[in-house]
Amino acid sequence: MGEPTEENGQLPGVEIGNVSQAFQATCHAAASAFLSEYTGENKRCAEVVAELIKHHGSKVPFDTLDLQGNQPVLKGNQINDEIVPALLAVLKQHNVTSHLNLSYNTVTDKGAACIAEFLRQNTRMEGISLFLNEITAEGAGALYGALKAGSSAVEHIDLGYNRIGGDGGLRLAQMLQRTPSVTSVNVENTYLDMNGLQQVLIALQTNRTTEDINLGRPVLSSQGVGSLPHHLGKMLKSNVVLKELRLPWWSLCCSDMFTICQGLLVNQTLVHLDLVGNKIAPDGAEYLATYLSLNGALKALNLESNRIQDGGTLALARALTTGRSGLEWLNIKFNSIQPEGLKAMARAIRASCALRYVYVWGNEFDHDTCQDYTYLLSGAVPRVSVEGGLDISTYIVDGVCSVAHVECKEFKPLFKRKRFRV
Repeated sequence: MGEPTEENGQLPGVEIGNVSQAFQATCHAAASAFLSEYTGENKRCAEVVAELIKHHGSKVPFDTLDLQGNQPVLKGNQINDEIVPALLAVLKQHNVTSHLNLSYNTVTDKGAACIAEFLRQNTRMEGISLFLNEITAEGAGALYGALKAGSSAVEHIDLGYNRIGGDGGLRLAQMLQRTPSVTSVNVENTYLDMNGLQQVLIALQTNRTTEDINLGRPVLSSQGVGSLPHHLGKMLKSNVVLKELRLPWWSLCCSDMFTICQGLLVNQTLVHLDLVGNKIAPDGAEYLATYLSLNGALKALNLESNRIQDGGTLALARALTTGRSGLEWLNIKFNSIQPEGLKAMARAIRASCALRYVYVWGNEFDHDTCQDYTYLLSGAVPRVSVEGGLDISTYIVDGVCSVAHVECKEFKPLFKRKRFRV
């Protein structure tokens, strides 16, 4: 065998066959130890978890241990606080994973406190997902406290869709100011309020480790985002490590985009900006276009479900054909774009040296526009040759050209980062 790589998870200097056999034996031992350790009443769940640990032995060594509660085998028997201590005791004794996925379960603050103590003592655990559990600010505070203690090796933490609230946001900000290891944080739809978000953005100004953060779906006041765009712009000017910033459903409008783009013009590290579901109209898209034409750092821009219309699309198309823009992935689905704007984007795709993926479904196509995109897909010299380069396909019925939707994958980061399968 050749040299083991980080991609396949092999241990240095050990052949994959030997690793697999030894790892499988370790997982079987861990499953038996778990059944012995667990003394609670939820026997059915315990048996399923033990089988999942055994099955983990057939995967690439030290890959994510998937115990997410939306699996058919755990339907109606999600992991709860009663299961967690026994599971953690076994994971502490048996080195079977470096990433633990407990998404879609019913873990509460009590279970989160046990996990926090486990993370303080375990230097092998690199990622933990508690997406869509029943954790509040108290449990989030315990987890964040464990991460900022300094002994933890956790790089990725996902608390999305837990009700951690504004107090949880304040504790997240404290962690971001002190933790030396965390590179990826997801707190989407966790009821973060304006004050919590403001403190998180202030903490990110001086943070030097976090490369990816999802702050989507916050709880905003009736007056909108207030001073948050100002803090966003200030953070983008001073932060030198952040690569992915996700701000879906923030209700950002055109004036907010002007403020944010002032920070983006200075930033040289951000490669992925997610602005799904905001209120960005043509003027806001023009501010983004100016930024793209002057700064080539951004590689992916998600503007799905905004209001950029033809005016914004024309501005973006002009920016993408300049030599400065380095954008490779653009999503403008569901933006009320008419044929004029779609044709301009088709011309931009043909002319751009960098652009490889453009998603345009959910806008207004006429016959001529469909023909323009047919040429991109199957012309004499197809411009879109990569798989999934467009999220549409074209077809002709009775001489009329129409489009159909094609499922495409999300943007893949240009830097290595563990992603939980949730």
